[in-house]
Amino acid sequence: MHHRDDQFAKNILRDALSRACTPETEVEVLAATQKIDVYSVPDPTRAAERATMGLLGELSAEPSLFEPFHDTPSLGKVRRCINKHHTWHHELERRARVAAGSPPADTDLAESAQEAVSFPSLVVIGPGRPETVLDAYGCKPVRLGVYHAVWGLALRVVVLAELPRTREPLLLRLLGTKRLLREALADLAALPDDAWEKTIATPLLVHFQLENNEHATDKENDVSAEIQAWFEDY
Repeated sequence: MHHRDDQFAKNILRDALSRACTPETEVEVLAATQKIDVYSVPDPTRAAERATMGLLGELSAEPSLFEPFHDTPSLGKVRRCINKHHTWHHELERRARVAAGSPPADTDLAESAQEAVSFPSLVVIGPGRPETVLDAYGCKPVRLGVYHAVWGLALRVVVLAELPRTREPLLLRLLGTKRLLREALADLAALPDDAWEKTIATPLLVHFQLENNEHATDKENDVSAEIQAWFEDY
């Protein structure tokens, strides 16, 4: 993720997830020249905070890779995310073996360490409905705007355009563009000043509004215009 609006999405997810998880951004996958946008591990001592985070709290209830897209992701892009997902799980298993002090010849100890590593979820977030992705992986709706693939893949697809215009998925709706972003910003402004969503989003919105637009792309300028309008009202 290189564009400013992508950086905004990554920062929103990281800062929101930090209320109840231990999130990292741009996590290197050692066996590939790729990075995970946000990797989140839930903190069991902060389950109460996570329960207040709506849809994002629900999606972060287990170790998860979050991959937000500015455009509706293609099947090829999601395949690359799945490859990264499986590679990262392999790396987690390797770390577990090392932490357990498993010698190369002790296959029983190695297998025991590997089995203790839970398979993380992959959460793909995009503005539109990726029909080819939903069809290819047998994704079924579990709630408005959220689809789960077959059990073994641990793939969740979030379609921002299909999320209800309610507070519960508001933080995720801020990752949208154009109408989706305008509505989310209006809903954010209507919240009380001490709302947790405001404490997370407002500093980032101010930061990205103030950031230099000199080399912005057309898509980034669209997002910047929405943020500028919110900033002036705010």
